[in-house]
Amino acid sequence: VALLATGGLLPVTMVFVRAFETSQVAGLFAAGLSLATPANLVAQSVNQVLIPHFARMREGAAHLIRRSHSRVFLVTLVGFSVFFGALTLLAPWILRVFYGDQYLGGALSMQLMLIAVFFMSVMSAPAAYLVAIGRQGLYAKIWLVATILGTLVMLVASPLAGQWGAIAGFMVGACGGSIAVIVCGLSIAPASSADA
Repeated sequence: VALLATGGLLPVTMVFVRAFETSQVAGLFAAGLSLATPANLVAQSVNQVLIPHFARMREGAAHLIRRSHSRVFLVTLVGFSVFFGALTLLAPWILRVFYGDQYLGGALSMQLMLIAVFFMSVMSAPAAYLVAIGRQGLYAKIWLVATILGTLVMLVASPLAGQWGAIAGFMVGACGGSIAVIVCGLSIAPASSADA
């Protein structure tokens, strides 16, 4: 459920942009979206690698898995900050290289999407940690609520503000859900671990 929710919010944004914007604006948005999406796939790959790492540590002392989680979270936070910071700054240049000068109008929407995807990427370690300690239900509920809230914002704001309403909904869902997962991941101890 969580994977469907996190993966589904981004394409839904495109649907709302296409429904409430001109084909030209939708095309500019689609160009930025197509370049922002692969960055999100990197984070999903990191998440899949971290789940077995944390699960293997679950039988040990609780402080060891929490220390590993904190260390991995810090490393991914720094790494993704550099990666997405560079992509955000270079967004106009990237659009020019891949699509030409006529698509530079999509730079701001691409930058906003990259900021939201950054938050989704930073939550990869806390999300993997929650799944590994058996709190996948909490993770799924957070993202289900975040996706519903984001979609509701799109429903209300897109008819009024077009692509900016759709982006606002995506940012509400992506950033809100990610921050909630990060807070839970950093504050919840593994219930079944034996402290040494």
